[in-house]
Amino acid sequence: MHLIEQWKAKADGAVRVIAFGSSNTEVTLENAGRHNWVDWLSIQLRLHVGRHVHVINQGISGDTAAMLLARIDRDVVSYRPDAVIVTIGGNDAGQGVPPAVYAGQIREICRILQASGAVPILQTYYCPLYHEAGDGYAALFEANMQAKREIAEELGLVLIDQYRRFEPLYRRYPDDYAKLMRDWIHVNHLGNLLMAQNICDRFGLPPLAIPADLSAEAEGLLAKMDEGAPRLKP
Repeated sequence: MHLIEQWKAKADGAVRVIAFGSSNTEVTLENAGRHNWVDWLSIQLRLHVGRHVHVINQGISGDTAAMLLARIDRDVVSYRPDAVIVTIGGNDAGQGVPPAVYAGQIREICRILQASGAVPILQTYYCPLYHEAGDGYAALFEANMQAKREIAEELGLVLIDQYRRFEPLYRRYPDDYAKLMRDWIHVNHLGNLLMAQNICDRFGLPPLAIPADLSAEAEGLLAKMDEGAPRLKP
């Protein structure tokens, strides 16, 4: 991951990183006063890269890839970001958007970002509680996550594959996995913490400083996550 070194070298100017997505990105009151993954990432970048790094949360609940395209100029391009983490696809699956249409919209988002000088970073979701989802949801959701992987490879983009880390935990330890979720499609504060640790691993950043009252449970869940899939590499 060369981005971190590039951002460290830019200490004489601002670095802007935008988190662009839907409800799993948006600032919310649903995490009982705890950080979401965007907050954790901001803390880590400012501590370990520099206070010239600014993370901007541009998540809006309910958004699809088409909705991101509709607001990308206002909410992303206008900020002249250095990098944009795109996390979208769950609502598209819920609305039955064909995977080929979704993939085309992700490509267009990447095209616009690159044309503006920003580096697109594609991020998959964690794993929903499929046993509580509607018929056909899992197939569409998995197709959307696979599209992210293929587009990242096709365009030579950084991919943060959260699904690869979360899905084995869901299959192997469903009761433990439920501790990460506040409902069938959203992670809670623990799920956000694990997402953030996966992002830090992918960026080559140090481990999170997990609060003492969460450390035993969070570290136990991370250890079980490690059993099913290796840590993400820079």
